Amino acid sequence: MRPVALPVIGAALSLSGRYAPFGSAIADGLGAWHDLEPGARLLIEDDASDEEGLARALRRLEGRCDLLLGPYSTRL
Repeated sequence: MRPVALPVIGAALSLSGRYAPFGSAIADGLGAWHDLEPGARLLIEDDASDEEGLARALRRLEGRCDLLLGPYSTRL
């Protein structure tokens, strides 16, 4: 039986700016998951709590992950 490749998880989170408390909490939760699945890859980009920052973060993640988690705030 071949080993199953673990997915690369990408996330655009607000690690700075007005939504940083929420984005940081999500990053902590994803980090806890990653501790349980150390073979998985986790890519986190800061969206700076604004629309332009989100667009930049998504471009940095584009093509690098199998699953993309979007922003926390509906305003982004």
